[in-house]
Amino acid sequence: MAQYIHFTDEQKRQAAEVDLEEFLRQRGEKLLPSGRDKRLDRDHSVTIRGCKWFDHDSRQGGNAISFVRWFYNYSYPEAVKALLGGEQGTIYPSAAEREKPPQKPFELPKANTNMRRIFAYLMKHRHIDRDVIAYDDTIVHQMIECVKVYPDGRLDIIFGGGHLIEECLEKEI
Repeated sequence: MAQYIHFTDEQKRQAAEVDLEEFLRQRGEKLLPSGRDKRLDRDHSVTIRGCKWFDHDSRQGGNAISFVRWFYNYSYPEAVKALLGGEQGTIYPSAAEREKPPQKPFELPKANTNMRRIFAYLMKHRHIDRDVIAYDDTIVHQMIECVKVYPDGRLDIIFGGGHLIEECLEKEI
């Protein structure tokens, strides 16, 4: 029978918040990028983000302690000791301490001058009659003229926000 090891609440919290990416790298595991997550090289169904993990095959996941118990088949005390660095007291960095990459400011894509895609989209997918789009005095035509609806460089249709439409209509009046 295993020996009882007492862990304080702080030690349990620290172990649960260990950055799994760093922990696995230090143990020689290869991680592959998968969007914001990382995937294990030897088991692609497991994704990791910070101190959380999820196995898409078995539909289970959790924190760092449950991962070490599941992945390495450790008991609870063994998992906590491994995450806290064993007897030496080496502590792996917390996932909360990792810096998040700065978020890019939102910018509307640059406009393309080809309006053919807009007309095709509005007629075929939104079922707007050609006459409603083609006449100069319609709201759709005014929005296109004010560049609030336009194709971007990839020919996706960009719709400006509602406040932009109101500004456009105020200028027309």
